[in-house]
Amino acid sequence: MRSELPPREKWELFLRGEDAGPTVSPLCDNWSLDVPYHWPYDEPEPFQEGHRSRSLGEQIAMAKVCGWDPTFLAAIPFTPRDPALEPQVKTTHLYGGGTHTESVVHTPYGDLTSVTEQKVSSHAVKAELACEEDYRRKAWAVRRAMDYDEDGAIAAGQELARAVGDKGVLGTWFGPPAMALNHNEMHYHLADFPDAVLELRAAVRDSQFRQIETLRKAGFDYLF
Repeated sequence: MRSELPPREKWELFLRGEDAGPTVSPLCDNWSLDVPYHWPYDEPEPFQEGHRSRSLGEQIAMAKVCGWDPTFLAAIPFTPRDPALEPQVKTTHLYGGGTHTESVVHTPYGDLTSVTEQKVSSHAVKAELACEEDYRRKAWAVRRAMDYDEDGAIAAGQELARAVGDKGVLGTWFGPPAMALNHNEMHYHLADFPDAVLELRAAVRDSQFRQIETLRKAGFDYLF
């Protein structure tokens, strides 16, 4: 009986600690089957080829074909109202192959710059967060970006939630504030200029709480 419930109802039972019956839910974020893609529902396909949420449609289709109880993953745009916060990216080709990419965000405290080179693999020539001033520039940019188009983000999320319906639960990728720091040198930076590191972590935390509230309003069910 439980296995015949819509996936969303099964997940609600499971999260309440009740018997949901057998539940199988691989976490797949696109069509990953060795058969050509096809839409297995009678209702119209929500996201055609080229749509920014095409991968969610592929997840919905694959869950139906395979018969599992899906947890879907998708994202919505948190577009800052200040267009100056969009990085200016310049890519050049390297002699012998590969690319050199420089990304710059202008702040009142100086430019926030990262440089990467891609050959066989990618490596950072200059990490975005390399000194104390970079952390303060990044903290300013994160707080400035908290002024984003919330109505547009909510509308985009509601579109995804309508497509999912009772076919499963809708989530998005989310990491802790420490994910925004320089992973390779974070412990050195904490020792050398802890106030600047903690300032950025606090800015990211506040930004994330704002985004979580937007995701709730948009109809998302969980964070991954």
